[in-house]
Amino acid sequence: MQSAPSLRQKENSAEHISGNIEVERKFIVSAASLCEIERHGAILSKESRFLDVYWDNNNYDLTTNDYWLRQRDGIWQLKYSSGARKSTACAQYKEVCDQASILTAVRQLFNSKRLQMSSGSFTEFVESLAKVATFKTHRRSFTLGSLTVDVDDADFGYQGLCRKMCQER
Repeated sequence: MQSAPSLRQKENSAEHISGNIEVERKFIVSAASLCEIERHGAILSKESRFLDVYWDNNNYDLTTNDYWLRQRDGIWQLKYSSGARKSTACAQYKEVCDQASILTAVRQLFNSKRLQMSSGSFTEFVESLAKVATFKTHRRSFTLGSLTVDVDDADFGYQGLCRKMCQER
């Protein structure tokens, strides 16, 4: 098992403030998708490239419970289901990017499922994990009203994602 690299962190951004949830719906992207998105009035607002490394334990206790622990360009992030799922294509996620909040969320999961986890630090926790996936992504983000439409060209192919940040009720 390969241990995690350095634990560099960034401050919470406006997108990741506690109390917000991300509602997202994934869609299949075709060659005509970018033209269709722009035809409907979407405006390209940002382009970015990033490297994601996803981590889990040997039993895949995180991913099988819809918890996605990743390092995006070296920054730790945890994205996990809020439990409100409308369909397999539309889900609501909470996202945290500070070590204490990540550890708290994972401990709550492990306690609720009666899974074993050390009571140590964040560093000890991530050192017990292994890489499960690594991929590069070129993201084009469009704004369409109050929605963000992301079109990702990742190592594994194209994917589209409509998302909106909402206040948690």
